[in-house]
Amino acid sequence: MLVLRGVHSDLPSFDLSAEMRKRNWVANVFPSSNCRHVLPLMAPDRIEMVASWLLYDARSGRALLFES
Repeated sequence: MLVLRGVHSDLPSFDLSAEMRKRNWVANVFPSSNCRHVLPLMAPDRIEMVASWLLYDARSGRALLFES
């Protein structure tokens, strides 16, 4: 589960994000600075954040794709 939240946002709140992480070991909370509710996902750092989450295997702790 991927949870994206702006550092200055109340949706979801910091406490709710922490509770989601506590209840679900596969939940990944990524806070992003300089934004509130909607995170624009076109900035390189945010693209990298989502791509790394998509390519990560939580069970093995390894990336799903490896560079050769």
